[in-house]
Amino acid sequence: MTAIMADVSGHGVPAALVTMALHHHFQQLVTINMSLPELVEELNRQIQPNLPDGTYFTAQIVRLYQDHTFSFVNAGHHRLMHFDYNTETYEGLDSSGIPLGIAKVSREDYEEKYGQLRPGDFLVMLTDGFAEQRNEAGEPAGVPRVASWLQEEKSRLLERERVAMADTLGPSFLVRFEQFIGKRPAEDDFAMLILQSSPFFSSSAAIHEKARKAPSPDRSLELALESYEEEPTYLKNLLLLSRLTYMRKDLKESGRYLKEYIHSSGEASAQIHCMLGNVFYQTGEYKEAKASYKRSLAANPGFAEAAIMLSRVYLREERKNRAQDVLRIAHQCSPGDEKIRAAIKKVESLAQG
Repeated sequence: MTAIMADVSGHGVPAALVTMALHHHFQQLVTINMSLPELVEELNRQIQPNLPDGTYFTAQIVRLYQDHTFSFVNAGHHRLMHFDYNTETYEGLDSSGIPLGIAKVSREDYEEKYGQLRPGDFLVMLTDGFAEQRNEAGEPAGVPRVASWLQEEKSRLLERERVAMADTLGPSFLVRFEQFIGKRPAEDDFAMLILQSSPFFSSSAAIHEKARKAPSPDRSLELALESYEEEPTYLKNLLLLSRLTYMRKDLKESGRYLKEYIHSSGEASAQIHCMLGNVFYQTGEYKEAKASYKRSLAANPGFAEAAIMLSRVYLREERKNRAQDVLRIAHQCSPGDEKIRAAIKKVESLAQG
C-alpha cells in the first residue's frame, strides 16, 4: 500500500482544486511499478506545468510492505511520526527532499528511507496546521505537544480497552486538540492519516500456521476462519481462505476473500486479478469477470490465461472480432506462448465458420 499526505500552499477553492488534481495523478502513478523517488519526480512532472503562479505543495509518501517494513520520502513536509506500540517512545522520521511544483525535480533530489513496524506500531502523517495552531492565549501547539497527545491517548486506550487502534486513536487525539485551541478560529487546514500494523498480527499468524499444517481441509478451514476472526487483513490467511473455499466449491466466498486480499494488499498483479476473474466466470458474473481479466492484462498484456479467458467472455457476447484482438495483442507480447497460438487458431476458425 502506498499513501500520500500533501499540503498545498494557499487556501480555499484554488488549493482544493490543486489537491484534487494531485490525488488524481497520484492514484494513477501508484499502479505503476516505480520507486518512491521516481514517483515523486513523475508526480511533479505531471502537475507542475498546470499549477497557478506561486503555488507549490509539500508531500510525504509512505509505502507499506507485506513483511511489515515501510519506506518513505519527504518533499519538504512535516516529519513522519513512528510510535512504538509497547513503549512510551516515538521517533520523528525525515529524509531530504524539496517541495514540489516550484521547478523541475529529479529522483536524485529525494532520499528514500526504510523502517520496520512491529505489531501495533503506527505511523502518523499530518499537515503542519496541527503544530502551528495557537490556543486562545496565542500559544502554538508545537510538535512535542502534538506527539505527547498521541502518545498519551494511545496509553489511555491500552489501559482502558487493552488495545489501541487507529480508528479510535484519531478521534481521541482530536478531542485533546480541540480542548487546547478552545474557541480560537482554525488558522490552517488540518489533515491526519494514521497507518497501523495490526496488534493482532502475531496471534493471527500463529493460528494461520496451524491451519496451513492441519491434517484435513475441514480442520484447516476451521483454523483459517479463527485466524481471520483474530485479524481479517492477514494476507496469507486471506489467500488460504480463498483456496480452501474454492476447493469446497463455495465460489462466492472464495471470491470475497480474494477481493479482500486485493483491497488489503494493494496487489495488482496479472495472476491475482486473473484468479478473481476465474471465480466470477464460474459463477456466471461475466461483467465482473471481464473487468478482472482486463485488469490482469493491464498488468501484463501477454498473460496467456487472462487473454484466453477474456476472449471467451467476448465470444459469449458474440464479439468475435474483439476476442481476436485480445489474443493478437497477447501474442505480440508473448509470441512463443503455444496456448495463445492455439486459441487464436480456434477463434479464427469460429470467425470463418
